[in-house]
Amino acid sequence: MANSEVLIVAFHAPPENTSSARRIRCLINNLPNQGWSPTVLTTETETLPSEHYAEYVVQTPYLGDIHEIIRQRLPFLSDEYTPDESPHATMPEDSTNSIGTRLQKKAIHSAKSLVLDSLAYPDSKRLWRKKAVHYGRELLDSGEFDLILSTSPPATSHLIGRQLANEFEIPWVADFQDLWTQYHYNTSNPIREFFESRLQKRVISDADYLTAATAPFAEQLESFHEIPAIPIHLGLEKLETSPLTDDFTITYSGGLYNGKRDPRKILKSIEILETSKSVDPANIVVQFFGVQAPWLKSLVNRYNLDSTVRQTEWLPKQEILKKQRESQILLSIQWDHPMEWMVCPGKIFEYLAAQRPILAYGGPTHGVVGSILNETKAGQKFDSPSKIAEYLENRYHEYESMGEVSYHGETQAINSYRHDKITKKFVKVFNEVQ
Repeated sequence: MANSEVLIVAFHAPPENTSSARRIRCLINNLPNQGWSPTVLTTETETLPSEHYAEYVVQTPYLGDIHEIIRQRLPFLSDEYTPDESPHATMPEDSTNSIGTRLQKKAIHSAKSLVLDSLAYPDSKRLWRKKAVHYGRELLDSGEFDLILSTSPPATSHLIGRQLANEFEIPWVADFQDLWTQYHYNTSNPIREFFESRLQKRVISDADYLTAATAPFAEQLESFHEIPAIPIHLGLEKLETSPLTDDFTITYSGGLYNGKRDPRKILKSIEILETSKSVDPANIVVQFFGVQAPWLKSLVNRYNLDSTVRQTEWLPKQEILKKQRESQILLSIQWDHPMEWMVCPGKIFEYLAAQRPILAYGGPTHGVVGSILNETKAGQKFDSPSKIAEYLENRYHEYESMGEVSYHGETQAINSYRHDKITKKFVKVFNEVQ
């Protein structure tokens, strides 16, 4: 019996190696063995897909990110605001000029952002829609597809998926790796938020089923749209190990979202450890990979940790994954926001795959990340620098006596998040709506 055919609309896809693209890689690698043949409609990239992925991926021309195009044509909008000071810095009372200068700079940045955001509706990738619909029509005209799956971000993917599904009267599943207008990381002004939430409701109303990266996301979407929604985590490809570093390495990889993911707790806990004389500072290395935050260096200096903390803005993805596997402890930081309990960064699954102990903090302790760590026994979540320092001191003494920090993750529980298991959940949805 021939496989059913699914057209996947995804802005991020192989050869890209982001969390969003890895969801598509998961489906390409596993759907054919589970009764579905995928065709992925995506954007052209500088690097061509490998021979394996080229069989499944159709790249379309893409004019570019609307923000970047506008900045090129209107140079006065191109000087993006990137604070040199930590967003958590406390300014002296007598630094009136500094405060005034900073406020003025921030106000100019806000005005420019308002202009850019008004032209990037519903998102900065909106120029992809026209070409994607054109190429999608050609694919649907030439083949017999049974289903369309669109995945976001960006939301533009759902506009494309909806248009094609309606034109060709094909069932449509909308997948949310992040929420759309309900996402607390969105900083839209109230007017845009009002109109965009109405757009979301109108667009998604035509979907037959919704999937989301976490259970709370799925609950939010089902409540908002009154359409069935189930959680399907981002997952991991395979478990892998590497020889560990000789140092007591603590590794964080990913963005800090201009300080929303706050590094102060880990820095304060290391400061507590080093001043208590219970550890040898010469053995401790805290690594930040992929963090583009000019203010982090001054924050590290404030805690007197220049010799302990290392910051690398960019490394190839495979090299970062290797650094994770080599680390004694992996660090996950989340935003201290009441809605953060719903979020599970894709980084958590990279960390699970690396099979190293995970130290997490930020956001409510009862959230998705804490639940996964408890289930898999792969790490612990804390809420204060003193608790983090206590945990690190115990792990350091273990490292001192055994040469490494032991790992107690439960393989069976972790394997439930493998991509082949994740794909089965998609297949169940596909078969239901087909």
